[in-house]
Amino acid sequence: AAAIRHYPVAVSTANVNLPNLILPAATNTIHGQVTRDGLPLESASVTAHSQDSWQYDRTTTTDISGQFSLRVGGGDWTVEVVQDNSADWVVDTPPAELTFDSDNGAQTALRDFTVSSIDGHLVGVVVDPVGNPITSGGPNNAVSIDVTSADGAFISTALNNDGTFSIPALSGNYDISVWLDTATYPTYWGPSDFTAEVVSGTVDLGQIRLLSRNATISGTVTDQAHAGVGGILVGAWQSEGEQFVTTTAANGSYQLKVTPGTWEVAPDLSYNIGYIFSQAPAQVGAKAGQTVNASFGVEHV
Repeated sequence: AAAIRHYPVAVSTANVNLPNLILPAATNTIHGQVTRDGLPLESASVTAHSQDSWQYDRTTTTDISGQFSLRVGGGDWTVEVVQDNSADWVVDTPPAELTFDSDNGAQTALRDFTVSSIDGHLVGVVVDPVGNPITSGGPNNAVSIDVTSADGAFISTALNNDGTFSIPALSGNYDISVWLDTATYPTYWGPSDFTAEVVSGTVDLGQIRLLSRNATISGTVTDQAHAGVGGILVGAWQSEGEQFVTTTAANGSYQLKVTPGTWEVAPDLSYNIGYIFSQAPAQVGAKAGQTVNASFGVEHV
C-alpha cells in the first residue's frame, strides 16, 4: 500500500495545480466481536488509530451479533473499543497493537473485546477557586476528569457545559485527577489527586475546586558574560509532582504563574546542549498576589 506523501507548495495570487494525491490502499482487514458479560454487544464503536505519519483513523460500530470489520492500510495500528461514558458498561480489554506489512498483500487480523456491566457512577462538578461551576457553550474538552482503577484501567471524560461530569465504573477503588488545558485556563490548576471507592450506585464527589495560579516566580538566565540567554526552559516543581515550565525570552527573562507554596526552580537544559547548569535548584516560597525572584547563571560550552 502506498504511503501518504507530503507535497510542499508555494501559494501566490495564482492558482496552484497539485499533483495527483495518492491515498494508501485499505487492503487489510481487522475484525472481531465485542461481548458484554458474555453476550454480543450491538452498536459499540470500534476505532483503529494509525500510528504512522498523519494517515487516518477508521471507525465502525458492531452489528447485532457484536461483530465488527475495519479496512486499513499498511503500518502500525491501535485498535480499541471506544468507551461511551453515557453507557452502562465499561471496556475490559486494553487496546490492541497491530502491524501490517505494506508489501505483503492483503492481511487479516482477529481481535475480540469484552465490556462489563457497571456497578455505579462517579459524579460531581468542577468549580473555579471561588466556587463557580466551570461552564462552557458545549462539552468542555479543555477540562477532563481522569479516573484510574487499581488494575490500571483508565477512563477520561470531558465536562458537561454546566461543569458536571458522570463516569461509569465497576466496583473498586479509583485514583482521580483533573487535567486542564493551560492555554484555555492559564490562571487555574487542578487540585491534588484523590481517591474514591465505588461499591454500587452513584458516588457523588461533590465540588472539585480548582486552584488559582496567582503567585509568580520570575527571574533571568544569564551566561558567563552576564548576557541574557533566550530559549532556555525553566521549570518549577514540588515533591507532590506538580510542575510548571516556561521558556526565557530573548533577553533571558522568564515568568511563571504557579499556585502558592514552596517550589524548586531551575533551568532545564535537556534540550539545549550549548549550555550547562551546575548550581543547585533554587527553593522559593511563592505567595498569592506576590512575585518572588529566582535568577540563574549558565555556562556556554
